[in-house]
Amino acid sequence: CIGNSKLQAAYEDLKPGTRIAVIDDDDTARYILSGKLERWGFEPAPIEGKFNRVDELVDKVLSVKPGFVLCDNRLQTTGYANFFGADAAVDLNSKRCPSALITSHQDDDLKLLRRWRSRLPVVMDKDELDQGHLGTAFGKSFAEVVQGEISPERRPHRTHVMIDALEGEDVIAFVPAWSSEKSVRFELGLMKGVGTDIKAGSLIIAEVNVGAIDSSEIYLQNFENAPDPDPEDGLE
Repeated sequence: CIGNSKLQAAYEDLKPGTRIAVIDDDDTARYILSGKLERWGFEPAPIEGKFNRVDELVDKVLSVKPGFVLCDNRLQTTGYANFFGADAAVDLNSKRCPSALITSHQDDDLKLLRRWRSRLPVVMDKDELDQGHLGTAFGKSFAEVVQGEISPERRPHRTHVMIDALEGEDVIAFVPAWSSEKSVRFELGLMKGVGTDIKAGSLIIAEVNVGAIDSSEIYLQNFENAPDPDPEDGLE
């Protein structure tokens, strides 16, 4: 990414002329988004090629020194990549290169996206992307990725998770500290570190961003078996 001093100058507002990398497996979508960015006064940097590994794509992105990255999630359809865009966005964020995941399938991929959500400050719908949302997305990504400032709605808390049902490889659960009425669906594979004797009615512990405004923003990580209830255990 461009130097952090330049990013700092752009923090309060995504400055005109900022180079924005565009990752999308669809040539037309990549072209259209790049055109929008140019009309809004930014410098688009569409990333073209075929990528077998995440690091290949990330290296290509970093080579253009972007100030921000917009990354589609489903990159496999046309053979552009054999991994999800979320894998690349997470890697870029870990390198302090602010990145936002954009997708036309957020509702369909809600369960899938929980794999990466703790490391993705911004996931946004392609159809809602306009100049205002772009600036907001950059601000959120910059604050967390570069400055290390985790907002209250993104901050994890160790809390109880109540298993409501198992449906194949899916888990449906309630996080009472977040909502006692809305359930959360996630992949069973996320529950590493928890025994196999999980069933409806099981009570476990995980780190969850209980300040999330919407269920699409919820992530769960670092699962563990819950001990017997103790009013002094500090759990929410």
